[in-house]
Amino acid sequence: DKLVKYLDNYQSKFNYCHNGYLYLFGQYYQIIVHDLNKNQVVVKDKQLIVYHHQVQKNVEKYLKAVLTKYITSRIDYWLKNSFNLKMPKIEIKKYKSRWGSCYPGQNKVSFNLALVHLDYELIDYVIVHELCHFIQANHSAKFYLEVAKRIPDYQIIQRKLKEVGI
Repeated sequence: DKLVKYLDNYQSKFNYCHNGYLYLFGQYYQIIVHDLNKNQVVVKDKQLIVYHHQVQKNVEKYLKAVLTKYITSRIDYWLKNSFNLKMPKIEIKKYKSRWGSCYPGQNKVSFNLALVHLDYELIDYVIVHELCHFIQANHSAKFYLEVAKRIPDYQIIQRKLKEVGI
C-alpha cells in the first residue's frame, strides 16, 4: 500500500530534452535546446536554454554549479549563526538513496545533486542535518536534539522530504 501511494504521488523532477522541463529550487522551467555546439546553459523567463545537443551533460553541469553556490552560502550562514565549526569541503554527487553524507574525519559534506530540484526549506534541512553530524555522528536522540536547536519544526520538513522521495 505504501509503495502504491508513493507511485501515485510521484512526479518526475526533470525531463532532459528539447521542450522538456526541470524543477530548479521548486520552480518549473522549460528546457529549450538551440544546438550551437556551445557548452552553455542560460536561464531566461522560466526557461533553461541549452546551447548544445548533449542536454543532460550540460544541464547537470549547470545545476551542480548552481547547487554548490547555494549550499556554500547556506553553510556559511549556518556556521556563522548556529555552529562552531570550520567550513567543510563541499561535494555534489548523484546518489540513488540519500540526500547527503557527512565525513567528519575529512571535514567534508557531500550532497545529492537531486536537491537542486527541491524547495529551499528542504535543502536547508539537509544542510543542517549533515552539519549536525559533525557534533553527533549517528542518528541518536542527541543528534535530533542538535537538529531541533536549529530547526524546531524539523519533523514536518523531514516528512515533506520523505514524501518528495529521491
